[in-house]
Amino acid sequence: MKTKLVLLFLGLLTQISAQTDTTLHPFIIGSSGNTLNTNNYNLTFTIGELSIETIYQDEYIFTQGFNQDNYFLTLTEAIESNNTRVSIYPNPTQDILNIRFIDLEGVSSILIRNLNGKLIYSKSNFSTSNELSLDISNFSHGIYFLEITTNSKDVIVYKIQKTK
Repeated sequence: MKTKLVLLFLGLLTQISAQTDTTLHPFIIGSSGNTLNTNNYNLTFTIGELSIETIYQDEYIFTQGFNQDNYFLTLTEAIESNNTRVSIYPNPTQDILNIRFIDLEGVSSILIRNLNGKLIYSKSNFSTSNELSLDISNFSHGIYFLEITTNSKDVIVYKIQKTK
């Protein structure tokens, strides 16, 4: 009797496991649409999707109403360099953020973005001395990213914190 129960239990586990290994592929249900491919571009469009909704369940995402493309993001480790060419101070700060450039041939732009990626501050095409002071007193308190692009197209990003 015990053997039959164990076999029944293992059989049920096998069936449950087989049902959870389902692979879903994206597809579109609409009245009309097409995919156009050229050498450099891929355009997919649909017509007549009336419902707009996104449903999440476990690791599955079901979207309705708009054409959803696949996006893959690869996160890599931040590379710390001992060859520091920029000094940011004080950080955190309440009002003035000082930026000191060390052995840079020139800066083409300075951007500050919030955590959502929205551009908060932008300055470009300027000649700078070895130091620049930015007044960020009107920023809301929080975390920002300072993005410095050099004339040689190097991009240096620092996390800065604005306090109350």
